[in-house]
Amino acid sequence: MAALDNLAKLYNLSKSDAFRRVLKHLPMPRSLTDAKTYRELRRIGVNVNQIAKALNSGDDPGHAAMLQVLRDLDAHLEEVELHLMGTPLEEEP
Repeated sequence: MAALDNLAKLYNLSKSDAFRRVLKHLPMPRSLTDAKTYRELRRIGVNVNQIAKALNSGDDPGHAAMLQVLRDLDAHLEEVELHLMGTPLEEEP
C-alpha cells in the first residue's frame, strides 16, 4: 500500500488510477518538474559544457579553476536531487 501511495503521489493520480495503470501495464503520465528544477539542470549543463570546452581546446584552465567548476556542479546536482525528492530549494536572492 505504501508503494501504491508513493506511486499515486509521484504522478498526481488517485490510488485507484495508479493501480489500474499498473495492472493494465499502461504508461504512467509524465511527472511534473517545475521551472526551478529546469533552471538547475540548465546550470549543470552549462558547467559540463565549460569543462568539455576547456578540455577539448587544449587550454589549461588551471587546477583551481577546474576544481571550482566541479564544486559548483556538485552543488547544483545536490540542489536538484533534494528538489526531486520533495525537499524545496532555497529561494535565490
